[in-house]
Amino acid sequence: MTPTRTAAHRNLDTGGADPAMDSPRPHLEFGFGGAPGRARSLLDRPLRAGPFSRMNSSDGTDVVGRDVVRTDGMSKTTGRAKYVDDLTFPGMLHGRTIRSTIARGRVRSIELDFDATAFTVVDYRDVPGPNVITLIEDDQPCLVVSDVRHVAEPILLLAHEDRDALLSARVEIDYEALTPLFDPQLSDVVFREVVIERGDVERGLLEADVVVEGEYVTGHQEQLYIETNGVIAVPEDDGGVTIYGSLQC
Repeated sequence: MTPTRTAAHRNLDTGGADPAMDSPRPHLEFGFGGAPGRARSLLDRPLRAGPFSRMNSSDGTDVVGRDVVRTDGMSKTTGRAKYVDDLTFPGMLHGRTIRSTIARGRVRSIELDFDATAFTVVDYRDVPGPNVITLIEDDQPCLVVSDVRHVAEPILLLAHEDRDALLSARVEIDYEALTPLFDPQLSDVVFREVVIERGDVERGLLEADVVVEGEYVTGHQEQLYIETNGVIAVPEDDGGVTIYGSLQC
């Protein structure tokens, strides 16, 4: 099923009555084999009573094997759901990360090819705590100090109230390029070794009828997000910070 066009009413006004009740019914269109077609919107039919709307038992067993409406399904289907890029706050600054363009090397110099008067510019010296993010070990700097270890490693942070001005700011970075190492088998750095043994391993191997030995390698897996990751931090009067973003917490 190849999508050819999506049309849905998008109302960003959260005040007053439910905009879905006052706006034209949206529709979603898809194409099959290049031919346009129409799939009915969820607003074109009423929600069914019964298993769609009831969760009566205390342990939730009455919903196993039944359709349950997603709490965010209607707002996303109709286009009313707001993502980070839809939100604005008074005095909000937009942020941008300047990243490395080489796989390995050292930073020789950084030149800001723009008027930095109205900008906030942050490098590793502005990190208030340890300049490190622990992935496996303390191996990932928040911002590059001098050594670049991979493409797109964060070097600088820029902030400005005008998004267009922020995106047009040019930063020139001069590198001393070094030969990258792409094969982990050739690396002399081992972040962590994990040994799992249960019982008398040596005895078990001696008494076994068959011993199978091998080396097994698994690839990295990462889930696929349905939106570009983003976050907004809003300082509060009590000294706290409210975070809006693509989060799992």
